Amino acid sequence: MAKYFVLSGTTRFYGTSPGANKAWKTLMDPYTVQITGQEAKKISRPTSKISKDPDYYITNLDVYHQLHCLNDIRKFVAHYNSTEHLMDRLETMHKFHCIDSIRQSLMCNADISLVHWYWAPNPGKHFPNATTTHICKKWTKIEEWAINHRLDEKKFDQRKFID
Repeated sequence: MAKYFVLSGTTRFYGTSPGANKAWKTLMDPYTVQITGQEAKKISRPTSKISKDPDYYITNLDVYHQLHCLNDIRKFVAHYNSTEHLMDRLETMHKFHCIDSIRQSLMCNADISLVHWYWAPNPGKHFPNATTTHICKKWTKIEEWAINHRLDEKKFDQRKFID
């Protein structure tokens, strides 16, 4: 059963401090998992057996793949900001806010589609297949609702308070 809670404010994942880097590392720890042969038979595409325990198969929950990609973007933003492309403090805070907001959304709506692994004869090792079958919400319905509820920007003054 799902448990609901509210996330707000700056989290331990924000920025690139040693604490934030450790939080991301801990978050990503269960990235690759194993499933039984019975469980593997239930999924839509084959995945690789675990070489030292062939009764089990290797897979990932795609939410971890998505978080991994987001973490790479977080590291890139930090690197980009540490080189010649210095962002001002507000711009930097905004980028890390966006990254943390996406991380929260990924975790709140965790995509548990399985990432399949395959054997590549050359170079002779297993790889995760980035093409994953997802069970999704109908984007067209979400988009249709958003279009039908689009703000008329002429009616909104961002600098005017209405009580």
